[in-house]
Amino acid sequence: MKLIFSGCDCAFLRKICGRVACASDEIKFYDEPMQLVSDLIDEENSNSGERCALILDHFLYGRYKRCLYRLLSSAGLRIPLIFYNAPDIEPSCRFLRWLSENEIEYECMDFDPFIPLFEKIDMALADFDSCPADAACPPEQCFVPKLPPSMAALYAFLSENRNREISIEEIAVTLNISSKRRIQRNNLTYAYIARLRKCLESNSSVRIIRSKKNFYRLVLD
Repeated sequence: MKLIFSGCDCAFLRKICGRVACASDEIKFYDEPMQLVSDLIDEENSNSGERCALILDHFLYGRYKRCLYRLLSSAGLRIPLIFYNAPDIEPSCRFLRWLSENEIEYECMDFDPFIPLFEKIDMALADFDSCPADAACPPEQCFVPKLPPSMAALYAFLSENRNREISIEEIAVTLNISSKRRIQRNNLTYAYIARLRKCLESNSSVRIIRSKKNFYRLVLD
């Protein structure tokens, strides 16, 4: 099985990994959400056929849960997502929440092979006094709160690529805007950018600038 861990505190993730991984498991660690999803889709296209599970920090990924399920489903993937650090889940019902949520999101009931993994992770988390504090997540990686779902994927993409200029064409692909007419496609993309700017108005430390015609950057002040 392939186990993919992603969260704010890599040391904590390695402790959990040490408790749940078998010698034959392939292990990966990520701290970039969009790179993680991109790699998953690329690997699925290569059709390795290996079972996979994602163990994710709710603090880092919670607001993007629906987006992750949607992206994976659209790629034909039914990879279980296991969220720790979730403030709305009591430890006593954590395991059942993981199982039911994956079955509901993927509209299927074939996650029985993952039950032993769910149980091992649940037991490993219970053996630690606490999960990493929110403060463990570096400020530059923290997502802007209260973004509507339609804006989440765009903000995450801009955030992960904030060190370079991003073309309008790249943004259109990220948003899955597939109009054959370039003018219409660009206009729809401009509208999404304008909506995201509106959402970010209350956060003076985050701005989207147009660096040159049809190129944008996310700036963290």
